[in-house]
Amino acid sequence: MNSLAPYHLNTGFIDYLRSSQSFADKRRSIASGVVLLLWLAVAIFLSAKHEVWRDEVRALSIALEPDYFWQLPLALKNEGHPILWYLILRTGFFVFRTPVVLKIVSVGIGLAGVTVFLRYAPFPTWQKLLFMWGILPLYEYTIMVRGYGVSMLLFFAFAALYLHRRKRPFLLAGVLAILANSDVHSCLLVGVLAAFWFWDGVVMEHDLSVRKSTVLACLVLVGVGILGAVATFFPTQETIVTKVLSLNTTQVIESFWTNIKHPSQNFREVFPRVAVSYRDIMLWLLVAGLLIRPHAAVSLWGGIVLLGTFFTAVFHGFLRHQGIFILFLISLYWLVRQEGQPLEIKGKLKQGLYWLHQVAVYVVLSAVFISMIRFGVPKAWQDVTHQKSSSQALGQFLNAHPEYQSAIIIGEPDYVLESLPYYAPNRLYIPREKTFRNRVMLVKSAQVNFSLGQLLNTARQLQNSEQKPVLIVLGHFDLSAQPPFKKSYSFNKIFTWSVEELADFKARTVKIAEFRAATLDENYEVYLFIQ
Repeated sequence: MNSLAPYHLNTGFIDYLRSSQSFADKRRSIASGVVLLLWLAVAIFLSAKHEVWRDEVRALSIALEPDYFWQLPLALKNEGHPILWYLILRTGFFVFRTPVVLKIVSVGIGLAGVTVFLRYAPFPTWQKLLFMWGILPLYEYTIMVRGYGVSMLLFFAFAALYLHRRKRPFLLAGVLAILANSDVHSCLLVGVLAAFWFWDGVVMEHDLSVRKSTVLACLVLVGVGILGAVATFFPTQETIVTKVLSLNTTQVIESFWTNIKHPSQNFREVFPRVAVSYRDIMLWLLVAGLLIRPHAAVSLWGGIVLLGTFFTAVFHGFLRHQGIFILFLISLYWLVRQEGQPLEIKGKLKQGLYWLHQVAVYVVLSAVFISMIRFGVPKAWQDVTHQKSSSQALGQFLNAHPEYQSAIIIGEPDYVLESLPYYAPNRLYIPREKTFRNRVMLVKSAQVNFSLGQLLNTARQLQNSEQKPVLIVLGHFDLSAQPPFKKSYSFNKIFTWSVEELADFKARTVKIAEFRAATLDENYEVYLFIQ
């Protein structure tokens, strides 16, 4: 292959950094091994300091909720996620038998992803190191236990295997089918990658080494993966998380056109502190850098508009979601650099496109990686020095007091306790849904209005029926005897109280603990219910 990636076999640290072959010989392999061990040590340290919060533990609760693994798709209804991460967690839990499997699996998958990247990516080693130590691979996709690290690993696996697409087409198709089931954003981009592959092999190369029946079978396999993911994450009318079912054609077209005019408007998290006009220029430069293989440029532009439209019309993207675009971007540049320049481009045009490609790789892409290090260091340090959630402190309190180890926990808001099962085995009762469960249902049928009096009655009924201590955990601090006697918060929930209910609550409970140190909203006042 006429690769665009530099290749140097000279000895010395500088040459190691310049070379794309990070494992080309013994010395480079040792150096890369040391880098990976250091990366792993930092990841383990950060993971140990990280307090998991509700969205992280919720995935494990859902994974373990059904009696049988084939019931998982039903448990995932209206969650907005495909099944892969939940299958991994369920399998991992049966191996390790501890909630810590969340961190074990996440760090392991993150390490696998950066190892594939360092070993196979056709970028100079110095640039690969910039990416590895950025906020996405080291923090968002490893320390934050959300499953997006699986997407990172699979994007890079697809890129690494792409050179072998003629000999192992079904393996490549299988990777895409699995990637479609890692998260919604990756599912959208899998179709773009499949189209790129089809165009590359059938149209551009007129590849006769792979039979048409094989190509069709591979496309069917990828299609099945996409359809399976859509069937799992597509919501019903009961959902309260997204308004996708109420979208009309005009709204979709308007969102599409807005993202064509300003393609970077929904990617501010991955281009932090950069004005929208400059972000647009950066994205267009990155698209132009792939014109050396035009269908790659079209694929990148299509992915930008597709994801941007999704963020505008369906669900706005946080860093972990927008970061999937960076994985897609890296993968396309990976494919182009390891394939080399198309031979039909000659003369000044070839030189101009090659120059654009080099500017995009060494200037724009490097700037993105550097900004992610700059953005990631303070965020990781804050996680080390501050509590993200008070659930760990609450769990330690419960485990340290034998009289509360069998206590039933009821909370208001109910969802702020979803992280507690990671730290304590106490049963959680969802008062708005009148059931024991480790996670709330994000559906319209859940009770919207709930009062302090109802909360107190629930505690009384539980203590009488279960004959266990009942702890009321409030995320609402300092309930006042002055109006307004109402709090509205996420997922359309409303909590109310009256002067009489507040007086009754104070008479029927004893405050036994308080946890207010978390930087997010998982802070608690803990009350013991007494008859």
